[in-house]
Amino acid sequence: MKTLQLGVFVLAAALIVAIACPSLLGEGPHRRPGGARHQSHQWTPGLPWAGTTAGAALVLADRAPSHAEPDEAQASGWSTMRAVLTARLAAAERARAARTRAARAKVARRRPRRVTIRLCRRYQHVAAFGADGAGLVVRNDNYGGLRECLANVNLRANFAVASSAARRPRPEPAAFPNIFYGCSWGVCSPKTRLPRRLSRLRHPVTSWYTDGRAQGRWDAAYDIWFARRRSTGGQDRGAEIMLWLRTHGLGRPGAAHSVLIDGRRWHLEYWITTNPASGDHWPLIIFWMVHPRRYVRHLALMPFFRRVEALGLLRRSYWLTAVEAGFEVWRGGSGLRTTSFWVRP
Repeated sequence: MKTLQLGVFVLAAALIVAIACPSLLGEGPHRRPGGARHQSHQWTPGLPWAGTTAGAALVLADRAPSHAEPDEAQASGWSTMRAVLTARLAAAERARAARTRAARAKVARRRPRRVTIRLCRRYQHVAAFGADGAGLVVRNDNYGGLRECLANVNLRANFAVASSAARRPRPEPAAFPNIFYGCSWGVCSPKTRLPRRLSRLRHPVTSWYTDGRAQGRWDAAYDIWFARRRSTGGQDRGAEIMLWLRTHGLGRPGAAHSVLIDGRRWHLEYWITTNPASGDHWPLIIFWMVHPRRYVRHLALMPFFRRVEALGLLRRSYWLTAVEAGFEVWRGGSGLRTTSFWVRP
């Protein structure tokens, strides 16, 4: 009797499993309204099933008691799943589009719109700012009066000689388009720490990057000015120290001797120069780089000052007023560019 009961129980369990499994797996035979048989729930690869809300909804729909025909329950489950998936895909697409817009806006903020400022009037100048935020001045120092235009981008530490009509024979250049830190002829760079007495200077350093190789006659040079007294305007008469990085059309220096400063060899020459308009005179000292370069990086200025001081042409009581970097132009010069400039006094 117990054996018979056990056999009946096992048979019933097997029957239940046989009925339940096809229904749960979605593979049981169903009749179309016309009586034809077909295989249901043919899942499309890539559609989420296990663990999804839509899948759970479909299982519940298949298992829930309903008066509808099996195919109607299937259609209801599919509709639920499609609705959920469509909503999720739409939300994901909106989130992706929002992230793309945010990334583009961030790049646009980092890369400001290019704005070019043109300086075409004689002595016209504009305040600019270096990468470290230090204030500078870009100036069209066109004392020869021949037409010249400079271009500055986004008020940063740069300028280009956009056009130049310089046509002047030796000995005087026609213009010195430049960028400077300090004070020159009544114009001071924003928040400058100059003028400063030479005895108070510690380790003045500068970097300057140039580009372009124009036709004509010109030099790429620092022009560093000292005054005998503290002054922000007028002609400085303490000393003028020039550092020529490269030249075109000027030949080589004459009876100059060379010195080794900051690991580089420079030709050195000097004389007393005069401003013919005012009669003022001062020593002009030129260091001409033996091996020309387009740039200097972290160039120490104090060794040059010490060398000039040893020559008796500079005193520790003099005031450093301005560090200028530009192009002395006798002829031509269009296309010369300063791409970066920096001074720490």
